[in-house]
Amino acid sequence: MQKEIEMKLQILLPCFALSCLIYTFPAWGIQNVEFKTQIGLNPERDYIQNLKIQCQPQSPFCFELCENSEQCLFEEPTCTNCASTAVPLLNLIFSVEDNFELINFNSIPILNSSEIFTLFKNYKGDHVFLSTRSVYNYGSSWNSELLLKKFHQLCNSKNIEKSPILLVSINAQREVQKLDSVICPE
Repeated sequence: MQKEIEMKLQILLPCFALSCLIYTFPAWGIQNVEFKTQIGLNPERDYIQNLKIQCQPQSPFCFELCENSEQCLFEEPTCTNCASTAVPLLNLIFSVEDNFELINFNSIPILNSSEIFTLFKNYKGDHVFLSTRSVYNYGSSWNSELLLKKFHQLCNSKNIEKSPILLVSINAQREVQKLDSVICPE
């Protein structure tokens, strides 16, 4: 009898553990989620940029991320010297020239929904988020069609109306480090 109970437990415990993993890491996609950079002014009247994640009612992504079913807002740190042409990486990114090969864009990972969720759940102000509508775009027309096409070179997405979001890491001094990854519209 004791052996029979032990055998049943050996079968049930892994099944229980697997169901916990499935519950802990929900498998939602980002088809009903939109990522936008948003520009505003802080109380000192300085420009600030936020990343807004907007969710459709049928998507649990926002609620799981920030306990708001409609949207999550992530305030970015102010990037040192980014609002100028003094940062070579930003000049490459926002130039309308087809120059992504200079930053080896083939090695830039496209984040999937669970990686995006983890990134924002653990966000500590160590990235700035760039879109064609970024406050740091000093290299081309704001939200230009040419820049949008250039950004879409990083994605395999068919939705070319919405801007991909480029994640650029910054250090403790809030200086640009490198282009880390991209969030592509679905």
